[in-house]
Amino acid sequence: MRSTVQGFVIALASAVILITNSPVSAQDIAVTGVVRSTNDKPIFMIEVTAYRDSQELKHVFTHEDGRYEMSVPGGKPLTLRFDTHDTLNNAIDWHPSVVANVDAAKDIVLDRKLLQAGDGVDEVTFIDALNGYEFGAYWEEQIPSQGYARSVLARIGMMKIKTPVIAEFWGKLKDHFQERARRP
Repeated sequence: MRSTVQGFVIALASAVILITNSPVSAQDIAVTGVVRSTNDKPIFMIEVTAYRDSQELKHVFTHEDGRYEMSVPGGKPLTLRFDTHDTLNNAIDWHPSVVANVDAAKDIVLDRKLLQAGDGVDEVTFIDALNGYEFGAYWEEQIPSQGYARSVLARIGMMKIKTPVIAEFWGKLKDHFQERARRP
């Protein structure tokens, strides 16, 4: 009996040592900000999604004042996506924006301005939106969504791109989403 108790105590002590010497998982960080239009009006119901690599960590929607907040595990960099959701009544109103490689070692405050579909501020703003659609194509490849593809086509078709190389990217994205919209 004594050796069984001693064996249990040794095993328990070993487990405690292993647990206390194991690396602690990353602390959660806060990700907050405000999403506005290019004319500074807050935008309601924009889906803000945090990704780490290709893995979605969490998504939230902006409040009426354009504010959003979420808590995600800190650590490796995040990618933050600002987009509409194809099931909402604003699905074709706003172009997306994505910010990649955001340092996630501490809390993040990130405000974004989105371009309203049909507006033409400048080509740099269109490039930001096209970047958002590229990331959308990447994530949509993992979880296909005919509704998302249709909403992209409604928005991307309104862009007026002048620079030939950017127009080429625009055309490839448009072709990609046309094909996705046709699939069941």
